[in-house]
Amino acid sequence: DSQSFMGKAIDGVLKAAKGKKSVIFCGKCETDEIPEGVDVVEIGKGIPTEEAMSRGADLLTDAADKYFGKLF
Repeated sequence: DSQSFMGKAIDGVLKAAKGKKSVIFCGKCETDEIPEGVDVVEIGKGIPTEEAMSRGADLLTDAADKYFGKLF
């Protein structure tokens, strides 16, 4: 959600990136307030919550492969 982008973990990473292109992998994105230069990849999009929770590592791996595969 939008508050999470201002939370300690993500806000700290974005500040450390200092305007460099960044990507955030999350279960679901519930905001339209995404900072410029940040890509958001929802690993649980279109998947029932219970299934997403039990397959989180696999879904994250698949999402990262797809995302970074587009870049190279």
